[in-house]
This record gives sequence, C-alpha cells and structure tokens, in this order.
Amino acid sequence: AAWAIPSHALAQNLPPALAALMREGRYLPIYLAALKGARDSGLPPSQVAAMVGDEKLALLHAADAAAALDTFDDVRAEPALGAIRRMATGRRVVILNESHSVSRHRTFLAAVARGLRKDGFTHLAAETFTNSPTSAPLVEALVAGSQVDARHGTYLMDPVFAEAVREALALGYRMTPYEQRRDQRSIGGIAEREQAQAENLLIQIRQNPQARFLVYVGFSHLREAPDEQGNRWFAERLAAMLGENPLTVTQASTGSFAPLASDSPLASQILEKLKPRSSVVVSRKGHIISAEHWAADLAVFHPEMPYRKGRPGWLVADPMRHPVRVRVPQTLTQPFLVQASHVTDASTAIPADQCIGSPAQRDYTLLLRRGAYRLQLETSDARHEIGRLEVR
Repeated sequence: AAWAIPSHALAQNLPPALAALMREGRYLPIYLAALKGARDSGLPPSQVAAMVGDEKLALLHAADAAAALDTFDDVRAEPALGAIRRMATGRRVVILNESHSVSRHRTFLAAVARGLRKDGFTHLAAETFTNSPTSAPLVEALVAGSQVDARHGTYLMDPVFAEAVREALALGYRMTPYEQRRDQRSIGGIAEREQAQAENLLIQIRQNPQARFLVYVGFSHLREAPDEQGNRWFAERLAAMLGENPLTVTQASTGSFAPLASDSPLASQILEKLKPRSSVVVSRKGHIISAEHWAADLAVFHPEMPYRKGRPGWLVADPMRHPVRVRVPQTLTQPFLVQASHVTDASTAIPADQCIGSPAQRDYTLLLRRGAYRLQLETSDARHEIGRLEVR
C-alpha cells in the first residue's frame, strides 16, 4: 500500500529524487530502493522491476481470477495480429492497452505497430508521452535515430518500451502526446483526466485528417462503456466526440502471464486446450472471449513462453531481435546491471536491452536489433563501459 498511486495520477508526476535519477538514465538505485520498499519512490516496485527485467517481482501480483468456461464447445482461436489488422480496416483509430508492469505487452505493441504500418497507420499516440509546453515538442520532434530518454515519458524507461518506440520511429510513425496537461487539472479525478485526454487527441486527429492513429493506453482507458462505478473512460469519450468507433484491443484483461505469474483459470484453460504458439484472439459462437471485461472489441491471450538463454521466451521470440553473448570482464560482488545502449546515444538515454547481473555469473545474453551498441555495467554508483559491438 505504501507504493500505491491513484489510477488517475499522471505518469510524469514523480518525486524530484526519482525524476533526477531517471533524467540521468540511472536504474540500479531506483531498483534497489524498490527492493527495500522505499516509501518515497512514486512508482510501484512492480513497475520499477519491469524496467530492469525482474519479471518475478514485476508480475508478483499480476494473477487474474477470471473463471474458466463451463464448456469449451465451439471455441476458436485466430492469430491476434491478423484479427487486429482485419478489424482495423477502414478505421482511423486503434487503441491497445497494457499493464504498466508487463514488458511483454510492450513487445506486442511493437508487433502491432509493424502490422498496422503496412496498412497505412501513421501516428503512435501513447499515454506515457509527456505533454507540457516544453516536453510535447520534444516528443513530436522524435524521428528515426533520435535518442529516447525519460524526458519523453516515464514508462519508456522500460527498454522494451523504448525499443518499441524506436522501431516505430524507424517505420515512419510520428509520436503524439495527448496526456492531460497541468493547465487542464482542476478538481482531479478520473472524469477530468479522461475528458482531457480525449480532447487532446481529438485535436491531433482533426489537425491530421488523413492520418491513422495507433493509441497505446494503460488498463481501463480503452473502455468503450462505463465501468461498474459509472466512470466513462478515454475511449468512450473519444468515440463520442469523434463520431467514429475506434477498434479497442485489451491484453491487460486476459490474465495470461506465465511462466513467472499464475495465469487466470480462463487463460490456463484456453492455453492448455488450444496450445497456441503465438498470441491469439479467442471466440465462441462469434463472441470474443474476455473482451467484455473492459468493454473492448478484442482480447489477446499470450501463450506461455519459458525462459531461454536466461531471458524471457517472448523477448527471444521477437523476430527483430538477435541474441548476443556478453561476458563481464571480472566477477563482481556488488549489485549490477548488464546493458547495451545505442552508440549514438548519450549516457542519459534508455538502453536497448538490460538484465540483472549475478555475482556467480559472467556470461549473459542480450537481445538486440540490428545496429551498433555500447556495452556497459551499471553499478550503484556509476556506469562502466566494457566494450562495443555491432549487430548485423
């Protein structure tokens, strides 16, 4: 409870000490504080854990209680990417959600962005993008090869998220901030934030009438109908003002988190019986299973992918990434992270990949897209460059 933050809190509302560390591109001090349960961090330990690749902590409370189906007759699975692209035909807006502690959701964002770019989508709007008179221009100015760092958004500190944005930039997407601004805050609360978000994105859509937007949100922001408390969320408000029905896709409501967290009874049943090898949308008699949980059009179930090479199986399976063996030059007894950063980036940039070091281990696998990288170790007090490499 000490780490809890209101669901309507702005992602960029951080304590000064944490914000300073993020601006410096530092991870280990934040992570060590999270392990100790520090009360002044401003981010839940699960979100910090996702940033450094500690999935065990990140997914500690991710289990979902969705009940299994009483009968499995007429249940069908369709590849999720195919379903999204098919149902996005003719729509200007596709909204995909995430859990802020699940890095796998962010690699699925990258896959969706790849597919929708082929279909003419042009803009990536994300809840995490900072939106102020000084920060919004920085986000909007991002192009292929730009440095991505904490100035552009707090959740981007997860290297998986940052790489998804870098890939989208390389594909030609334009980045679009739409978060509630400080000048739009008055009484606070869900309604005020959701309305501000919808109004901000609506301006962008109307200014770019030929554009198509992939919008990446957290949790309930994609709801197209009021929740049990009567709250009306971003997607419902945007649809009403735009006069169009966006395609909404939830991956945060299906409870598929294995192997490091318990899947929901529903996800376990579906994955056990259908044994999908990739992410799927599941239906029965035309009804999309689990989508109604957050009043969405589609719901994505991710298959269990055991760890390989000491890294998450879903990250190893990313076709854009290549495994690279990294040897730590000496045995370290203090905590450290093994990182690879783009050589053109400053030390404040978000790494392309990183993993937690172990005193008993010298060899690690990093998963990198094509490019040139600086290899480094981050200890509690500094970074130490240990080499460079190029992935072809």
